[in-house]
Amino acid sequence: TAGGLVSLCTVRRAEELGAKGWLMCAECGACLSGERGLRDHHLVKHGLGYEGAVALVGEASRALVRFTADPGDLARWRDENEQAK
Repeated sequence: TAGGLVSLCTVRRAEELGAKGWLMCAECGACLSGERGLRDHHLVKHGLGYEGAVALVGEASRALVRFTADPGDLARWRDENEQAK
């Protein structure tokens, strides 16, 4: 980031978060729970207007992510997410 912060995330962790519905902020690398979480993050943390925040959430929701985790792990994470709702 501009402030010198480097965020690292393993592929396994990124896949776990993705399976649970979390989205990553392209600006700072923070992971937020769902579209509303990412939208609010853009509004508050990055000072974007509502329309700009919604547009970036749409981009994050459509981002292509290569899944390479064990299919059993992905299924378990999705199940955990459903149970938590």
